[in-house]
Parts: sequence; C-alpha cells; structure tokens
Amino acid sequence: MVSSTAPLTREELTRLLASLDTFRPREGYYEHMDPVRVVRFMLMTGVHPEVVADREKSGLMMDGPRHLTWRRPKTKRMMRVPVDPEIQPWVKEFVEALPKRTRMTINRLVHDVGTHAGMPELTPRTLRHSFLRILADKTHDIDDVMRYGGCSLAVAVRYVRTADSERDKAFFEGGLLPKG
Repeated sequence: MVSSTAPLTREELTRLLASLDTFRPREGYYEHMDPVRVVRFMLMTGVHPEVVADREKSGLMMDGPRHLTWRRPKTKRMMRVPVDPEIQPWVKEFVEALPKRTRMTINRLVHDVGTHAGMPELTPRTLRHSFLRILADKTHDIDDVMRYGGCSLAVAVRYVRTADSERDKAFFEGGLLPKG
C-alpha cells in the first residue's frame, strides 16, 4: 500500500514505471499536460507539485545546460538541481512546453496515473519522497541529499541511513524480489 509520507518501494516503483507505457490519458482532459511526463519529471527532479502547476510564479527553468532551478513554494528558497546528462534534453523540452499556469491540479493527474498502476493512493508527495530515496541510494551523501533534495539535516540523515529501508527488506526476506 502506498503511503503519502513514505517513498515507493522498489517493487512499487517498478510497477509504476511499467504502467506509464500503457497509460492513455483522456483526450482534452489535462490541459496540454501529459500526465506520464509530469510523473516522470517529478520523480526524476523532486520538484514540488505547486512548482509544476505554476511555472511562472515558481520560476521553474533550466539554468544553463545542466541545472534545473525553481523557488520553493513555502520558503521561496531557490533550488538548483543538477540534471542527469541522459535526460537533460528531455527535461529542457518538458519545462519549455509546460504551461505557465494550469487549473488542472497535479494531485488529480498523479492520482489518475497511480490508479492505472494499481496504486490509487499515489500522491505528488509520494513521488517527492521517492526522489529523495533514489537520491540517497545514489549518493549516500547527506550534503547532496540536503542540497539537491531541499530538505533538513534530519530528513537527509533519515534517508541516507535507510537507503535499504525496512519496507524493501521485507520484500527481500519474503522472497518476492531477487537479492542483489
């Protein structure tokens, strides 16, 4: 079961990514926003849903060829995240094609994709936590998780310490996923 405050397990993440290829949005329903691209973007960058919904207010843009910048909704602190070279062209194209402002809530869009994947409880917050988890798994560096994830020291420590979380451990011990 998906929790909005916990990251997706590897099994849930695999299921979500596999379902993105078969998701077909209702025509004209998403105001020129492709739900699959929005979910992938949020999962790969950790951007808050408010930033995606109001690109103009948040200042979401590519800063040079390798970084994505935006203002956090509550604190107005500038975030600057390096973008993996493999996805830089895709991220740049996505940001430029994103409407300046949309009435369609990102929550609804993510919920529709999650329902298709068999995870109706999926929220943008879940995607953000999953980004932090992936970041911690990749870097194992508290400073990087704090800087690029835009989180506090306590949250960064929690993610780095639980890079191999108990939720995943249960999957491995239960024999549901291969070890390694």
